[in-house]
Amino acid sequence: ATISTLKACSEESSMQPSSNSQRSPWSCMALAQERCTVADHNAFFVLSPSNPLRRWAAVTSKHPVVEGLLLAVILVSSITLLLEAPDDFVVSSDKNCPPAPGFLDCSGTATLGQADLINCPRKDGPFFGKSFPPCGLDGAPSCCSIKSKMAVLSVLDVVFTLTFFVEMMLKIFADGLIMHPNAYLRDGWNVLDCLVAVSSMVAVFGTGSSKDLRAFRTLRALRPLRVIRSNVGLRVAVNSLLKSLPAMANVSLVVLFWLVVY
Repeated sequence: ATISTLKACSEESSMQPSSNSQRSPWSCMALAQERCTVADHNAFFVLSPSNPLRRWAAVTSKHPVVEGLLLAVILVSSITLLLEAPDDFVVSSDKNCPPAPGFLDCSGTATLGQADLINCPRKDGPFFGKSFPPCGLDGAPSCCSIKSKMAVLSVLDVVFTLTFFVEMMLKIFADGLIMHPNAYLRDGWNVLDCLVAVSSMVAVFGTGSSKDLRAFRTLRALRPLRVIRSNVGLRVAVNSLLKSLPAMANVSLVVLFWLVVY
């Protein structure tokens, strides 16, 4: 499918002054030519290539400032994933670590010698059968610090999720959804971005049990892969590696046979 350059570029060149100092950095003429292109089809059957909303979405989503901001968000998001332990979501839940003025009551015992709540000490511990004060007071259980950390990470997670979702919607408005050859979901890397964005929205704003949402939260581990789509050289290297996998399968079978024999 052909790609048509926005007519707005030629219009801006005739309407705007020739001085670079008076040109808006967000204008189409201020960007590289390939950043000012939209697919030559109607998005959602009604948005033509010259539609102002679609032109704005194309320029904004491809602007270097926006791309740099997204890379920074991906980096910070990856760091926050490292700070979160696999069981922090369960340990810091309101059921296992009640927020103030509630408190952790470990006075009940289970048949296996452990209190009913997972944050309570075992029977051979010095604090077995103890009722801890509410979070924020002296002597509060250790799960309170995890709960505070998860509160901060949850706020950051909302910011990251909304950022990725807005970026996805801008690209969908600019390229269309799926009906045309150059639509958003016709690119495999965009499908991955869509999966991460939608699953993050469900995990952050969805309602349901913690077990149901835990599967969606697991997909956040795919966020660092968004860097591959943003970096052209890295994307070429990964695509080359993926295309070489079928050829490597035969070699892997020979090596496996050699290891089994010897």
